[in-house]
Amino acid sequence: MVVFKIVISEVKAELIEFPLKNKIGSMPKFKVTATILRIKNNEGIEGVSASHFPNADEALVAFFKRWKKLLLKRDPFEIEAITADFNNYTQRILIGIPQAVSLVNCALWDLVGKIVNKPVCKLLGLFQKKVKTYASMPYWMKPEETIKMSNSAKDRGFDAIKVRLGESLQKDHAVLKILRDTFPSPNDLEIMADVNSGYPYQKTLKLARLATEFELEWLEEPLFSDDISGLARLRSSVDVPIAGGENNYGLFEFKNLLDHGCYDVVQPDATRSGGISMVKQIGTLAEAHGVRCIPHVFGTGLIQAANLQVIACLPNCQYFEYGYYPKFILLMKDEIPVRDGYVDIPMNPGLGLELDETEVAKFRK
Repeated sequence: MVVFKIVISEVKAELIEFPLKNKIGSMPKFKVTATILRIKNNEGIEGVSASHFPNADEALVAFFKRWKKLLLKRDPFEIEAITADFNNYTQRILIGIPQAVSLVNCALWDLVGKIVNKPVCKLLGLFQKKVKTYASMPYWMKPEETIKMSNSAKDRGFDAIKVRLGESLQKDHAVLKILRDTFPSPNDLEIMADVNSGYPYQKTLKLARLATEFELEWLEEPLFSDDISGLARLRSSVDVPIAGGENNYGLFEFKNLLDHGCYDVVQPDATRSGGISMVKQIGTLAEAHGVRCIPHVFGTGLIQAANLQVIACLPNCQYFEYGYYPKFILLMKDEIPVRDGYVDIPMNPGLGLELDETEVAKFRK
């Protein structure tokens, strides 16, 4: 009897470049790009994943060309072994590009899900079929514009919004005040706020204290992600919940953050923090610390898809971050609909969503 062995036969990365630049809050202005990773098996089934707007996209494409040898001829079902090898060779010892490990893991899960014709969440262990969502605004807004965008989001079905702070304390206060004056309680509109590490400690402390009166769901990235002592001190000094973690990578970084009491909400990203497998582990670790795990999600639709699959398996995740930006950035055939403040977890095989190859071709470099 001839036994057909399924192996990885092709690994290809491609650069996507959109015709726009963006400045997310206090972050520097950057050109909007992405890397799409495709891993194909010898049956012609393809798993895909995508990066989160890193400045290293051109380097990522070259990186995968250099290191695809670690993937070729491997059994795609050996997801954890392949991810560990890729991490050890290209990140832990040789200090490579963290997104690379994350993309490999996500693309492998997509591939395996398609091979067995199941969504990834059902392979990981499904906890929830839908999750509350919030509209994540991509830039600083004037107070009046904040109300306009909030009403727009509510018209689309959102009951929660995240705004960007960090331009000045006076403006931050004005933005939060007009929001809460217009929507008097979280029952009217839940509010999250992201500082993008825009202030030094003392200024951040003032912001966190003035934000308390506005009943925020959380204050995100108030300090740099590696300022462990500052984050722990801040959290112990204020009442507003503190969130962060999108710029952290791997289990031990998150263990350190949790052991030091830095966050009420950790926000790993499946396409930045080590992959779907890693975010599942981080979520369990956070749960053991009594901390919520609500992944960071921002970028193309493949980033939404990867994070939604792991969100479906996290008991301590109550929200999905939905980037409030032009649809063409998603590069997907279908946009995830918002209904009564919730999104459904995609239940198609793999990551559950399909690339629109016509749209991809428009922006491929």
